[in-house]
Amino acid sequence: KMEDDDNDEEDDKEHFEEIIYRKMHGYQHIVDRTTAYTIEFSMVDKTNEEYAWLKKNINKANVRVTGGIKLGRSDFQGHEFSHLILGNPKKRSLKCLYAIATGVPVVTTDYLTELNKELKKAITEKVKATIPDTTPFEIKRYATSIKKANDVYEENQKIENVDERKGLFSDYTMKFYGFDEEELHILEGLANYLGADTPKTSRMVNLNIIHPKAEDIDSKAYLKTAVSIDWFSDSIE
Repeated sequence: KMEDDDNDEEDDKEHFEEIIYRKMHGYQHIVDRTTAYTIEFSMVDKTNEEYAWLKKNINKANVRVTGGIKLGRSDFQGHEFSHLILGNPKKRSLKCLYAIATGVPVVTTDYLTELNKELKKAITEKVKATIPDTTPFEIKRYATSIKKANDVYEENQKIENVDERKGLFSDYTMKFYGFDEEELHILEGLANYLGADTPKTSRMVNLNIIHPKAEDIDSKAYLKTAVSIDWFSDSIE
């Protein structure tokens, strides 16, 4: 038996309910938003004129959109969103991984220009806005993976027993090493959403995910399968 701290079992108990909550949300694809549309940004220059206009006029736009529209929170913690505008299509951010996993379209900044065009018209004419179709603006690299995520969701909806629904990482119990607290919270949430357990202790772990610059890694991590964060990201994509 591996040596563990005295408080390991208590830590896992406290962690358990949060893991179940995340997994249930992932299996059921529940999107907990207060509006129909939540626009999230990744690697978009905050001095971008279109971004600045939308941020300034979001309240005016909100009343012109059926169901409402809002911007994602400035402190991303793994919350759900309906659109991801990606400033650098060649780079894969944590938000991008969330979008892929939850079946959310990932679009270029050209979509923001088109969206604002519709919102400006609606505000000026005092009519309801039409949210543009994302298809012409979607980043092709991620489109297939996003479609697959939505297909898995549809298949899971046919399974009445939530415990029998399968996520990408359902066969894994993961532990992340070398990530800061903010990254860890997001990565664990994403892993849980996709079916993995992420206990605080290493007792039941069957896969360790190691940051490339990780230091002071528990020696027990190497007694089991250890992979880089790239494996985690590549698997989702």
